[in-house]
Amino acid sequence: MLYSKKTAHIAITLLLLLTAGHTISATKLPVSAFANLPYIQTVSISPGGTHIGSWLNIDNGSLIIVKSVNTGESVPVISTDNTEFKINWFRWANDERLIISLRFAANRYNRPTTETRLVSINRDGTDAFNLVEHIRPLMNLQDNVVDWLPKDPDHILVAVVGERDRPIGPAVYRVNVYDGQKARVQRPYARITHWLTDPFHRVRVGMRIGAESTAVYIRQGRKGWRSKWLFDNFSLGEIWPLGFGLDPNTLFVQSYHRGRKAIFKVDITTSFHERELVLADPTYDIEGELVYSPRGEVVGIKHLHNGAHHFWDEKYLGLYNGIKKQFPDTNNQLLSFSNDEKRYILLTTSDEEPGTYYFGDRKHKVITRIGPRYPNIDASVLTATQKINYPARDGTLIEGYLTLPPAAYPDRPPVIIFPHGGPMERDSKEFDYWTAFFANRGYAVLQMNFRGSTGYGIEFMRAGFKNWGRLMQDDITDGVNWLIKKGIGDPERMCIVGASYGGYAAMMGLVKTPELYKCAVSFAGISDLPKFVFAQRNKIKLNQIGDSWKQLSETSPLHQVDRITAPLLIFHGEKDRVVPASQTRAMIKALKSAKKEYTYIELPNGDHYLSNQENRLLLFREMEIFLAQHLGSNEKKYAENTLAQP
Repeated sequence: MLYSKKTAHIAITLLLLLTAGHTISATKLPVSAFANLPYIQTVSISPGGTHIGSWLNIDNGSLIIVKSVNTGESVPVISTDNTEFKINWFRWANDERLIISLRFAANRYNRPTTETRLVSINRDGTDAFNLVEHIRPLMNLQDNVVDWLPKDPDHILVAVVGERDRPIGPAVYRVNVYDGQKARVQRPYARITHWLTDPFHRVRVGMRIGAESTAVYIRQGRKGWRSKWLFDNFSLGEIWPLGFGLDPNTLFVQSYHRGRKAIFKVDITTSFHERELVLADPTYDIEGELVYSPRGEVVGIKHLHNGAHHFWDEKYLGLYNGIKKQFPDTNNQLLSFSNDEKRYILLTTSDEEPGTYYFGDRKHKVITRIGPRYPNIDASVLTATQKINYPARDGTLIEGYLTLPPAAYPDRPPVIIFPHGGPMERDSKEFDYWTAFFANRGYAVLQMNFRGSTGYGIEFMRAGFKNWGRLMQDDITDGVNWLIKKGIGDPERMCIVGASYGGYAAMMGLVKTPELYKCAVSFAGISDLPKFVFAQRNKIKLNQIGDSWKQLSETSPLHQVDRITAPLLIFHGEKDRVVPASQTRAMIKALKSAKKEYTYIELPNGDHYLSNQENRLLLFREMEIFLAQHLGSNEKKYAENTLAQP
């Protein structure tokens, strides 16, 4: 469902106010300041540098607007109320057309799925159409753009699954962004699911990614396709192609160097052993996506976890260092450039900066503020996040992050233990709207990158395999005990909160160490591991989570519900396509049968990512009440301390 023009006009007016530097200042901020979706989701500049596209979230919906750099005029392009479909991403195809990915919840053969559509539209919002033909019998993921063809602005290359004569994998088509006419440039081959093109925009690399192993194929002229590398997934032998530079035979890949992910260059006409190390770190994995100049040169890498850039091109490094001088305390991300590299979009973030977008003009040497991601959060009231390390019970060092509430709150505040989701993800020293909300309400927050997290090398990550509720949970518990030993926070007022895997860990915290926690909050958590793993006989889940029914039952909150003694607040999205809501519905039945204290709120039309603003607000409001009820309110002490300040 589309928005009204009135709503789009309001959004454009607000963006103009934000550009002028409008902020809201307060100490204790309203729930909506944190729970609202980012007002500005992302920003991108057109290839010619004449227009800026912005994705905005307002009134429970989203829209994309385009602003003229020269005149300042803004027009709405596309909008949605986020009930039928949501915006995934957008990008300029040329100076006139934008390509927009939309996603929606669907069902195929009685299986819940998520599907995507690719829309081509003029920058003034006219002449919109679905770029790819819908193949009805199959689940359609239509937004896999293989190459944006910068030298051919009328076309892009798109990988499409479901070609009628060979439905074995995606074929690659050259698609006209003005009329949708397409021509096949690569037929489906050997169940390849991912394609890469070389600097001449020829499809040269294909990847067949299986549950246990991956094969990489290279096309060498008239010799056709040949298997180049075959490796076991999650092994030291991994070789993941990232992309080509200007040389059609030089491929950038991600592989392991001394146990950590690193970036290499390899000549695809030779063996992988003849490779050049481009970027490595002795402590952390280097993983992310290549950064290209408009000319097609690889100039650096954008890190996966925090968006930070590492440039090895001297010109880009000089620009980046100049920006760093102006914004020394933030992580500065260069999001897009004009083709002449004179104009760009910049995003600055940190643990105390929720994010601000800027428009840079190198010719005139100015950086102009576009606006903040969270306009109702006054960055001056946010508190710094500290990186900490603590020893696990076997001596392994676990890295984590500690955020304390403002000084006006008590010296021994209640504590939120906040394990991340994934679990093959990691937390970092960046702004997190959950953590910022907790701290603003007077809670100390401990996050930890337990074993199974990514970023610390292959052995650390693999240590989490088949250790859900065991070693991974012990690492969380050891962090809690470290906090208590250090005298940080009130050990009698601790709650564990998490989403997805973090929600599972929150429930398992009540099962495994009930003496530590006064309560728990789970959003989209897995409660029944046997059903989650065995329902689809998914080999990836079997290898990573476990294949022993006994062990999985012993580490499932659903099957250990009798051990829960503290109150539990549970949320789940009705249309979650990652962890089905049936997981939590079964958990609720078990809690009710065992006469445990719980509150369950199912979020209507909700997904796994809490991307519906009404649902996010509801969750945060209910969570605020629940935490205050079970950990004790700090309001009286906060008011006393605030009044006592000069």
